Amino acid sequence: VQFFGRPTTPSPGSGQGRGGYGLGAYAERWVRSVKEECLSKLILFGERSLRRALSNYVDHFHTERNHQGKGNILLFPRTTDRQREGPVRCRERLGRLLRYYHREAA
Repeated sequence: VQFFGRPTTPSPGSGQGRGGYGLGAYAERWVRSVKEECLSKLILFGERSLRRALSNYVDHFHTERNHQGKGNILLFPRTTDRQREGPVRCRERLGRLLRYYHREAA
């Protein structure tokens, strides 16, 4: 079984009964985040637009979105976004629906 592209194995005593993967809560929370932050604000015209929206959201989720449960850090920050000085710029996705503010290299 894979979750976010990473292989997982059943965890003993996870309390999940059949399967025992223990990932149900994470998957439910991710689906809720996608719905609330992205899909509920878009009008989609078929599978292609859905795939584009989800692809953009996954990129934003992993590289541009702060995660409160992880100490308000970026999970996989880009090396170019670690500047401490310089003007602040805004990177937008999906027609300004998803925004990320970063410092531009000086």
